[in-house]
Amino acid sequence: MDMTRLMEAYGVESQICVISDRDDFPDKPPMAHDPVFLNRPIAIGSIGKTWSAMRGVRHEIARFKPDIVHTHLWPADVIGALAVMGTGVKHVSHQHGTSPWFHQSGLKPELRRRVTRALFAMTRPRFIAVSKAVAEYIGAALALADSRFVVVHNGTEMSRFTNGVNRMRPCTAGRLVVGAAGRFAEEKGFDTLFRAVALLRGKGVDVELRLAGDGALRPEYEVLSTDLRIRDRVHFAGLVADMPAFFSSVDVFVLPARSSEGFPVVIVESLASGTPVIATDIGGAREAIFDGESGFLVPAEDPAVIADRLLQITNDPGQIARMGAAARRLAEEQFDSARQVDRVIDIYLQLLNRGTAGASGSRLDDE
Repeated sequence: MDMTRLMEAYGVESQICVISDRDDFPDKPPMAHDPVFLNRPIAIGSIGKTWSAMRGVRHEIARFKPDIVHTHLWPADVIGALAVMGTGVKHVSHQHGTSPWFHQSGLKPELRRRVTRALFAMTRPRFIAVSKAVAEYIGAALALADSRFVVVHNGTEMSRFTNGVNRMRPCTAGRLVVGAAGRFAEEKGFDTLFRAVALLRGKGVDVELRLAGDGALRPEYEVLSTDLRIRDRVHFAGLVADMPAFFSSVDVFVLPARSSEGFPVVIVESLASGTPVIATDIGGAREAIFDGESGFLVPAEDPAVIADRLLQITNDPGQIARMGAAARRLAEEQFDSARQVDRVIDIYLQLLNRGTAGASGSRLDDE
């Protein structure tokens, strides 16, 4: 939704269509057109519900008369592909992650892949992938040529994070403050980070861990932190509304995921705040972090390596400032949301044979 809102400055008229209900949709700044909520829950295994959702989207296509339908996530991809058939409307499919079913064995995953391949063969959408890793993963699963994908990395609005740049870091006062954020789920690997912090504590390092987020595993993590004797150094902040302030309160941000992340926005936000990142070297992380410059890449499920990198930063507080400055430069050069919007609009214009947006900010509605 942020990208759609920013596109309005380029003259792109958009209508967000939410297949589910309002409860599943975040509150965001108003736009020219309020989102439409179809209140038709998606159940791909149910032909009736899929047909109902498709008819709802098709009704909105007839009403709004868009040039392009841009879908996000697999259920919406399927509904969107069905809805545009026979309308002449172009379809852009935005791929954000590496869901296991793309490569899982078994009847159900194989059926999903075959249905998706068949629909995409008929509608021939243009694919946007948030990272090269995602493009390669999905391209291999669905037998799609590399030329079908355009990589557009996730971005963020740099102005949201200016207050944290060049600030005094907590580490300068003697304590290393480590931040992490996300849903408390097995694949996010927070247990690995807890063990890394425990290793640091065992070496006499004054360290604090601040966690933004929540989830089903929170009680388990609270018990784990107690068992590791670090409960007094772990702060569960819950769901944090002001993430720029959160990043400003930590020395280094850690993403300890144990399974692939498409291209985590949280890495981009950390870089934008001038906060170095330590992230697992999986998925699109290596496309966002220059190892040893704006942060560190580490193996998955290896608390000892994370602890070593944190200890390296502790022993050289000046490295935090150097890496933080490099992180901010990288974010400004590559991950500004304006750059992301420019690239997406160029894709739209190419699909419609209307040239490109470029730096001049040409509008989609220009003829």
